[in-house]
Amino acid sequence: MLGLRTADRHTLVALCFRGESEFRAAARRAATTKTPVEVPGNFTLIIPASAIPLFDGLKYDRVPVADPGKINDAERSVLRRRIR
Repeated sequence: MLGLRTADRHTLVALCFRGESEFRAAARRAATTKTPVEVPGNFTLIIPASAIPLFDGLKYDRVPVADPGKINDAERSVLRRRIR
């Protein structure tokens, strides 16, 4: 993770790319511009919302970033199973 630990979750967005080639292109753009990112898996990048225009032209779904303090135990369990 490059600088996202201290970011407010309201300023972050997760972009779920629709395939490996889209994800690789996005990762190259982020690296080239030194955009801070988190890579949780499943072709997803967590980025600052201000960096969304960098990914114009790529196919992705935008999903909100959850606040870990507001996720109940059942939801947390489901999320953990999904990332394994």
